[in-house]
Amino acid sequence: MNYTIMIGLEEEGETFTLYFNYKDNGGIASYADM
Repeated sequence: MNYTIMIGLEEEGETFTLYFNYKDNGGIASYADM
């Protein structure tokens, strides 16, 4: 099972979004769209 976590940060009027994709081994597969 894969887990996808989306974290949104707002600073100085701009929005930053981090995507974390966790695999079965608990490691981070990828993050994008920062």
